[in-house]
Amino acid sequence: MPASVELRAQLLIGNDLKNPDELRKALRLFQTSPDIQPTHWGASPGLRDPYDEAEILAAVANAGEEGIVPTLIRTRRPYRYLVQWYADGEAGILTSLQLETRGGLAAETTLPLLDLIDDLVSSLSVEWGHVDIRIQGQQPGTFMKPSGSYDHVGYYLRVGPTALFARTYFGPRLIGLAPSAEAILQRTGLPLRTLPNGTVRVDLATEPWKADPATLKAAQASTHLLLQSTGLLARLGARSDLPGIAWLPPLGSMQG
Repeated sequence: MPASVELRAQLLIGNDLKNPDELRKALRLFQTSPDIQPTHWGASPGLRDPYDEAEILAAVANAGEEGIVPTLIRTRRPYRYLVQWYADGEAGILTSLQLETRGGLAAETTLPLLDLIDDLVSSLSVEWGHVDIRIQGQQPGTFMKPSGSYDHVGYYLRVGPTALFARTYFGPRLIGLAPSAEAILQRTGLPLRTLPNGTVRVDLATEPWKADPATLKAAQASTHLLLQSTGLLARLGARSDLPGIAWLPPLGSMQG
């Protein structure tokens, strides 16, 4: 029996999801398929009400300056997942939108969720994003990032992107910081696609959701070395991590 797959996706976006138009745009993408539409939502982790777009929009609009951490939940097959997004004063304009599947999927059934993530990237102002693909029984040494699937927004603002995942999204601003990055990615021979809003999507294999984890890890290592020369990726050290020489945080995210 094939091993089950889990998807863990994170998008760092410049859109303010407290804005009702932007939030509605994101919610509508989750509603395009009955197999994917959320079944529940919560105003914070642990709360669960029947999914209702109008209630979500009202709750976010009335949450005040501190805001809330909305949760979208789907409890029915074929796609069970949890979605959360975070924004706070320290993050400035950046919001972290995170999707995590629950219960495992057959590799060949992951495409609708991956298409949904592509649609979110194409519709929102994405700075940086990735999809981590974990396979049941995967050896920790083949994990894309040992510390987890998500980037802490504050750390990202300080040092920039640190690692490629099975699928990675480079927003137009990032490509603009290091124009040679796209050319280097093209020379790797990895599958690339430029999405309608200018975001460059790179996969570490032709079908990363079916690839052997060791193959993905090897592709990550070789591509990371090439991209390091652009000054875009963080310089990871034993005592402290430093930003790449080309790194600049997005305007509006600098505090103080």
